[in-house]
Amino acid sequence: MARIARTSIAIPALLILLSTGCAGLFARQYVNPRPLFTPQPVYPEEAYAQRAKGLVQLGVAIDKYGAVTEVDVLREDPPGLGFAPSAVEAVRHWVWTPARQNGVETASGWKVTLKFDPDKTPKAPTTPVLVHRTDVVEPGQGTEPYPTGMVILQVDVAEDGSAGVIRVVREAPRGQGLANAAVRCVRQWQWIPGLPGRAYVLVPFGAERTEPARP
Repeated sequence: MARIARTSIAIPALLILLSTGCAGLFARQYVNPRPLFTPQPVYPEEAYAQRAKGLVQLGVAIDKYGAVTEVDVLREDPPGLGFAPSAVEAVRHWVWTPARQNGVETASGWKVTLKFDPDKTPKAPTTPVLVHRTDVVEPGQGTEPYPTGMVILQVDVAEDGSAGVIRVVREAPRGQGLANAAVRCVRQWQWIPGLPGRAYVLVPFGAERTEPARP
């Protein structure tokens, strides 16, 4: 299975340590982002047919809510066999616990390394793969729009690809109806049938809403 390298480094940490040289103070103030949901990449067909191994390093931008906003390929070895596109597509759907600076959630960068091995990495996906999603429906006319924020949900995906039990992992801000709206929205989403399991999804609201990544 493709896996996260233990040597991953936080980009903001590197920048701050270089500029201040105060590692002890930084350690007390900054908490690295952590991956919460990491669907694995599909093994490229050509590479699998050749029994080729591969390695891809990615630079990942993560917003203050834990959503991936940008993925850059830093290294692909060997190139030209489809390892990088497969890795990028998978990591776009990862959900993170965001970094914290002085106790406040903040955007960050992270380096991820994915390794492909035909003897260890499944050829086909083994976790739920989202194939259809809809945006949150805003309140009706005459009602205040939802505030800027986000909801992270844990979804038990059924055998037919529909959303089963949905649990709220995180809601920010609370008490504004975001969680209920997110659950109603995700009830309409669809995953590939035949891959039941647990998925995590991030639903953005308000000014922070971005076009959702498409599988």
